Amino acid sequence: MKNLYLLLLCLPMISFGQSGRYQISGKIGSANDQHSIYLYRSEAGASQIDSCIIQHGNFTFTGSVAKSDWAHLTLTKPGNHRSYVFLPTPLMIYLQPGQITLHSVDSLLHAKVKGNPLTEDYQQFRDEILPYEEQLYQFRESYMNAIESGSIPAFNAAHGEKLTEVNKSVDKVIEKFIKSHPESLVSAHLITDRPGPGPDLGKKEAQLNSLSLKIRNTPAVKQLYQVIAATSRTEIGKPAPEFSQNDTTGKAIELKDFRGKYVLLDFWASWCGPCRAENPNVVKAYNAYKHKNFTIISVSLDKAIGRKSWIEAIKKDGMPWLHVSDLKYFENEVAILYGIQSIPQNFLIDPNGIIVSKNLMGEELEKQLGIRLGKD
Repeated sequence: MKNLYLLLLCLPMISFGQSGRYQISGKIGSANDQHSIYLYRSEAGASQIDSCIIQHGNFTFTGSVAKSDWAHLTLTKPGNHRSYVFLPTPLMIYLQPGQITLHSVDSLLHAKVKGNPLTEDYQQFRDEILPYEEQLYQFRESYMNAIESGSIPAFNAAHGEKLTEVNKSVDKVIEKFIKSHPESLVSAHLITDRPGPGPDLGKKEAQLNSLSLKIRNTPAVKQLYQVIAATSRTEIGKPAPEFSQNDTTGKAIELKDFRGKYVLLDFWASWCGPCRAENPNVVKAYNAYKHKNFTIISVSLDKAIGRKSWIEAIKKDGMPWLHVSDLKYFENEVAILYGIQSIPQNFLIDPNGIIVSKNLMGEELEKQLGIRLGKD
């Protein structure tokens, strides 16, 4: 399951300065006529900026941007109503004032993008990674179908090993690009926003240290240094950092009050598609072991504006355990304490308050609980 983080994961994105008018002009092949193309802000819970219908293979977006930022283009067929995180693999661009042009004979996957230097840097990276992106695209489509049909275990069995190999190849391309582009913010992006396990934290820190001083001093890279420090505090075998945060009724919940129990500390959000897809597994594990000295505390990374959606998602997904949040998105104080960069993530804490496992997804959660608490 961990290998699937490359396919679907919710994470924030780094952003930088500059404001003004932009225009994105694209030609993507007449076979895509009447398909919808969307422009999204590249962040967890991505917000739609604009959309249009492709006509004669062409589309155009114009607008203004308050600050330069990463954005995504994604293409959908008529009648596709999947949420953003489940849409076909998007194309990333750097949205800043000026012209961006896109050309492809068939799809966004094979698009060539020209425009500002960062977008062209990223295009160079895409050229190098294209053979693996084509494979990941197929994996992603199969995985989305597996989520919708409830056949994730079968997907894991059929594709797990091959996906691991592809991920390793992707990591090698990323490492090569970072080494050859120490002055590019794209390198910083590839380190800070790399989904999934990626390299270990020691390797990430080494990659950060290889960047130029100018890039290392950007807010996003400084933040990742802080995340690395936080994550070193939450390694397996270390005491789980103590915290207090309010539940849905405003009551303060403290981790220390659960000593003597196994606790799954689960980070999620109502807007996070992969989190919602994982919730049935968590519910199943909870129901199987709730009478065996086990409980769950879920920490939501929803925003204040999403409080209602948070409460509704808890009810809809049938999660009767404790839920806490300060509704500060990725600035959630518990998330910062635990070095959370992406969701879903979780930590299994033993009765002595020690972290004994991390990121137990799918069948792995029940398997670990069975080992530690015994099966019926």
